[in-house]
Amino acid sequence: MTVSAMLSPLLRHAPALLLTTLAYCLAGQVALWLALPPSFASPLYPAAGIALAAVLLRGPAMLPAVMLGALIVNGWLAVPRDLPLPQGLL
Repeated sequence: MTVSAMLSPLLRHAPALLLTTLAYCLAGQVALWLALPPSFASPLYPAAGIALAAVLLRGPAMLPAVMLGALIVNGWLAVPRDLPLPQGLL
């Protein structure tokens, strides 16, 4: 199998992957606004619905986008808010 044959499915799904990742990140951030203090538990998590719809409509090829979106949302929680951004990422 050549490299171009391996990249072909990825390029074919690239717009849907990007859109799914962005939608998951936005929905995850909205869910964090709904979180009940002092935890990050939210009574509603619309990002789960976006993930389910993406996988049901486009197949398992959307799972990397869901994983990346979840990684971004949860990674954003790990950044300390009291430090400037570059220092918070260290």
